[in-house]
Amino acid sequence: MKSFFKLKFVTVVGIFRSNSLFIGGNCRKAVNDGRADFTPIFLSEIPLLFQRKIIDLDVALIQVSPPDKHGFCTLGPSVDCTRAAIQNAKYIIGRNASVIQLMKYRCINIYV
Repeated sequence: MKSFFKLKFVTVVGIFRSNSLFIGGNCRKAVNDGRADFTPIFLSEIPLLFQRKIIDLDVALIQVSPPDKHGFCTLGPSVDCTRAAIQNAKYIIGRNASVIQLMKYRCINIYV
């Protein structure tokens, strides 16, 4: 199964530029070739990048659960950076995924 957010750099050169906070197999070549950026950082410090506008987010691409009867989606068990991203991004794009539904600070309401 192909990743939903996988970018084909050949077709988006000059339109999108990836800034990875962790280097993985899916972006290593692009960073090494100079087609993408890498910002080394501790996981706990990532929300500060968004809150202090060090990285000014245009779009946050996130995964959410299917909405419940009240229109709330959850971010799943890992909220760490996602919550800061949705609070600071200009636009939010949520992908409906099979994530575990949890309550409280992990919920967001979907307005269509």
